[in-house]
Amino acid sequence: MGTRFLSKPRIGAVASWTAAAILAATAAAALEPAAGAVPVIVAVDTSRSLSPAEIGAAVDRLRLALEALPPATPVGLLAFDDQPRWILEPGASPSEAGAALQDLELGGSFTLLNDAVFVATRELPAGGVILLATDGRDENSATTVDDIARRCEALDIRILTLGIGEPLAERALRRLALVSNGAYLGAVGPLDASAITRAVETARREIGERPRPGPSGTPSLATPATATSPDPGRDAGSGARPPSDASGQRPASDAGGPWYDDRYLALLLVAVLLVAGWWLWRRSRGSAGGERRDEVDDDLDADFQLQLAQRPTASLAEAPEVTVDTAVFDTPLGEALEKTRVLADQGVLIVRKSGQDPRLYLLGHDKAFSVGRSRDGNTLAVPDPALSSSHFKIVPEDRKYYLLDLGSTNGTFVNGHRTSAKELVSGDVLRAGQVEFEFQSQT
Repeated sequence: MGTRFLSKPRIGAVASWTAAAILAATAAAALEPAAGAVPVIVAVDTSRSLSPAEIGAAVDRLRLALEALPPATPVGLLAFDDQPRWILEPGASPSEAGAALQDLELGGSFTLLNDAVFVATRELPAGGVILLATDGRDENSATTVDDIARRCEALDIRILTLGIGEPLAERALRRLALVSNGAYLGAVGPLDASAITRAVETARREIGERPRPGPSGTPSLATPATATSPDPGRDAGSGARPPSDASGQRPASDAGGPWYDDRYLALLLVAVLLVAGWWLWRRSRGSAGGERRDEVDDDLDADFQLQLAQRPTASLAEAPEVTVDTAVFDTPLGEALEKTRVLADQGVLIVRKSGQDPRLYLLGHDKAFSVGRSRDGNTLAVPDPALSSSHFKIVPEDRKYYLLDLGSTNGTFVNGHRTSAKELVSGDVLRAGQVEFEFQSQT
């Protein structure tokens, strides 16, 4: 007998985990759509980065592609620019979706591409196909491609990307297709509508052909031949087969035994401990001093981030600069703020840049305060080359304020931690590029 590394109760626990996994797989299989019912969501970019001629050509090609799908195919139509909006809820017919395509109009001032795809995945809990027509540029989304990839993997959603307009962000289109096991179909101009139809039908067929539950309602699991029948290459008297134990089963410690053999579990436990130790070591190194760039804090769920991202951005006139005379109190700026009424009803953002006096801006209750290098679309433009064109925004909600990083290249740090989404508390120090920001509030 082999050395026993784990006790029988632990083996029982593993068996329980295995049973739970099988039950979960059974429940997931029960939700899988039949091949003919796999839904398709058409998501179309209607932002003003496209011209009417470009969107018109894409609409004509998509309409022909949809009309060639089987009539029973459930289809939804989603348009997006400043925000995602359903033109047709999923479940419409291909002909209805084709007709609705012709009513799309350009609008908005930026493109929530990632948020639109994330919204589409929420309507495909049992898997499906997203046919995404866009130039590939994303602006101001609260969600990321990684958020999309996790949902596509968990739900078996395939994204087929189709390029509209010039120039195309082909790298972004290829990445969305790659992380979802989908395909980049190319630019709409030279593409035949029948090629789009074939790609959609191929993706639907692959999703519909996933393993189905067995007749009893549980997944059909293949049983190894060595566990159910004698080896046809050896006779019973050769003595080559190991002896059975009292139950008639081969010892679990023999080669070819069950995957949950104690030795394998012990090795798995060692691997888990090694990974945990490595993670703790990396974490301690990252927090030893300065900003931790290898981990990103994200305290808000994706749906709430999406809600915050859709809040309109204030102009600089709507978030005026204020002045606090620290000499009156003979105290530092932070303490002087506490002694005034400036913080009584709303938050304040203090901006500190090397060689310049601090500047203070009031944060409103209904519009976001956006910071970035560009003058377009931001409340405050800061000419810092380390800032992204749209770097981060502070969004009010229910008398609280939240930070949203806007997919910046160099990141936004709160109290030394790289942060993508977080509720702010008074005294939090933010850093973006070479600029320091301090949030103050008494709400």
